[in-house]
Amino acid sequence: MSCGGESCSNNLVEEGGVVIAHISSSYPPSLSVLLKIEITPVEVQTLQEDDFFPMSAFFVLDAGSSQVNWQFLVEGNDGPELNETFTFTLKTESAPASVTVKTPSFNVVILQNEDPFGTIAMSGPSEAIVNEGEFHFINIYRAGGKYYDQTIYWNITSTLNSQGEAVREFTPSSGSVVLPSGTSSGTIPLRVNDDFVPEDLEVFYFQLTKVEGGAALGTPFIQSIGVVGNDY
Repeated sequence: MSCGGESCSNNLVEEGGVVIAHISSSYPPSLSVLLKIEITPVEVQTLQEDDFFPMSAFFVLDAGSSQVNWQFLVEGNDGPELNETFTFTLKTESAPASVTVKTPSFNVVILQNEDPFGTIAMSGPSEAIVNEGEFHFINIYRAGGKYYDQTIYWNITSTLNSQGEAVREFTPSSGSVVLPSGTSSGTIPLRVNDDFVPEDLEVFYFQLTKVEGGAALGTPFIQSIGVVGNDY
């Protein structure tokens, strides 16, 4: 028995595809053989009884015939999923004693779909005004799937490409935060330092710079922060 069909390349399939089980005999049997294929989960997140249609099937290899095919549809489920592995197992339900199964099983992987790791972005306004000595909070969220921990890196710059005075003005001025698996939101606290130096309004830029863990970096990912003039 082997996996076939245009959508079963290297035993990898996508939702909405088709798995064709090819059953061939080294010689045509003298009597018809009743066969059964069962599909069982090996590695899945949440077992859906309709991952395949059907999940099991009986069919006949006719007497005098050397091959038969059976088609299984890969159902589309709502919601993000990682790769899922299933085993197709072939059994004889009624067969002459001389008939044996040489290759009784193969695995099929349904490829991840519907953005399982999600997309990370900021929530809230694109601009903020803060005072020295206060805390400013950056809210982040994850849209789509929530699989795996996601490490989100960020920094604050005095222009879009220079850290400049941000190191003196904010604690911290760069870092990372982990959004745990299964969660969709988090907060980054920033302390605006009071340096007791007379200053006009200063503008800084908070940026999400990259994400590690599989999620994509979405928009918005920049917020301008104006520090009110003080200490005159």
